[in-house]
Amino acid sequence: MKLDIELCRLILQKIEKEGGVNGLTWMPKIEGYPDDFVMYQQKKLMEAGYLQVKAFSGGRSRVDISFSGHGFLKQMLDDTIWGKTKEIAKKGGMSLTFETVKAIIPVAINSIINQMNNL
Repeated sequence: MKLDIELCRLILQKIEKEGGVNGLTWMPKIEGYPDDFVMYQQKKLMEAGYLQVKAFSGGRSRVDISFSGHGFLKQMLDDTIWGKTKEIAKKGGMSLTFETVKAIIPVAINSIINQMNNL
């Protein structure tokens, strides 16, 4: 399967929005995406350290955003910054990975600030 950074963003947003103090007790359902693809992205978010999953007896689990996941999500939440990040990656011929997104976001923010200063 392929990493889908857009879907990873949606998963983090959904967990933040719908999860309580202890996160979600189910895998987030994302409309338009099959469950196995969402599970794969969730696995990659765990590997990157952005999600924590705790398994309980009976096959139940709890999914929560880690501290670094919250930091990463905050950078990606603003639609203007997110759009600029994707634009910069596309112009540079880069694929969207966790590392490229983390590297591009400060550039996107600076670009937006410079555009605002030129108004």
